[in-house]
Amino acid sequence: MTNIIFTNAEKYAQVHEAFRLDNLNKFAKEHGLVVFANNLDGGNYPNYSHVTYTTPANLKEDFAVFCMKHNPDKIINYLDYLTQWHDVIDVGAEIIYFVRSLYAEVLYRNNKQTKDKSHWLDREKKWIREADKVICASPTSQAAIKYHYDIDAEMVLEYVNPKKYLEMDMPKAFAKKAHFIGRFDSQKRFDLINDISDWTIVGVGNKALDSESYSNISTYDILTYEKYKKYINDSVFGLYPAIWESNGFGVQECLAMGKIPIIHKGSGGHERLCNNTNSIIIDWTNDNWWEEAESNYNNSMHEAARDSMTIKMYEDSKDKFLNVIL
Repeated sequence: MTNIIFTNAEKYAQVHEAFRLDNLNKFAKEHGLVVFANNLDGGNYPNYSHVTYTTPANLKEDFAVFCMKHNPDKIINYLDYLTQWHDVIDVGAEIIYFVRSLYAEVLYRNNKQTKDKSHWLDREKKWIREADKVICASPTSQAAIKYHYDIDAEMVLEYVNPKKYLEMDMPKAFAKKAHFIGRFDSQKRFDLINDISDWTIVGVGNKALDSESYSNISTYDILTYEKYKKYINDSVFGLYPAIWESNGFGVQECLAMGKIPIIHKGSGGHERLCNNTNSIIIDWTNDNWWEEAESNYNNSMHEAARDSMTIKMYEDSKDKFLNVIL
């Protein structure tokens, strides 16, 4: 009997440390778990000892066979609302829903990406209400789940290991060099970055929902871990204009490297780690956001950013997560 982490294999899901298949495989191997990954984009992903792949066309049948083999007590839905979770067969195991993105909150905040997507809300409502347990990774998520669904979610915090970033160099002066991590779409408000011509910006993620060309930014899809770290290391800032984030894994990686996040006021998910000593918190809809960012910059923020992420925080978070899923 082995508990299952159900996740996605796709370029976007491979961006952050917490969801990379190689890291999930190590985690599963260490703690006696197995990973079932739905290959959404047809990518050629490596074979891992504790990861089994399927495709959307074969998801339900393959997962039923997988569950018969492992007879799990628990299945951890390690996804967000842009998934095929509703296609997974019910095998009687306890369902734990790890909320990374809450569609109801995005809709509540009037994000233009939600237009004509009411079926996402219907699916989310069904999944969350049918789950045996809901977990999340920020106080903002916890409050939003309670507000929209009257469910008391358990907060397990982040799964980002600061030891992996401590060797990176911290900037010594202001420069208009930044990175953007995530989907290149209007939900992440990537359009607010694309129009800036005097910054050097690298985007790492997936075009996902939009098919625009991005003339002012170098963009990359799935990267090896070392290349991913390189692009962040070469920057001074991380750009996070999204109006809603359930938990900022990219922000955590940015802080751990001593880079300064530029985040949107009240975006959620960052308030546990970000403050005026380690981050620049602005209204991204301001036409001169980059001037505001420069005026708020202080070199000491880099050290404060790195100090925000601690080994103890990571170990405590991992223990909380394990207590739920094992």
